[in-house]
Amino acid sequence: MRFILFLIIVLGVAMDAYSQEPEWVTQIRTELGDEIMSKSAAQLTAGDIFKIVHVTKYINGADDGVWPIVEMNLEGVKKVILDKLKSDKLPADELETIKYLASIFYDEDKVIQQYIEN
Repeated sequence: MRFILFLIIVLGVAMDAYSQEPEWVTQIRTELGDEIMSKSAAQLTAGDIFKIVHVTKYINGADDGVWPIVEMNLEGVKKVILDKLKSDKLPADELETIKYLASIFYDEDKVIQQYIEN
């Protein structure tokens, strides 16, 4: 019985903590999903990192936590960007994210810049 009471209290506190998080955190959780949100920085794939940047690019302060993750995997993110640029069906919002990343990390990368210009 004590264990059940303890579990109810812990779950109540956890649910209260989630209910008090800012709306943008809830939005990020929803858009990224539990699979990405549960990974450590070392477990993230380059595709995960691109998706994180895509979701958080307009959130003030988000880059403080995201940029080190991008910098840890610049070549992997570059490959994701190039694959997306070579795709026939690149959504406009993803192109915007690519341009955003390119302006910060790949502004001197001639291959990426050439794809963006075309």
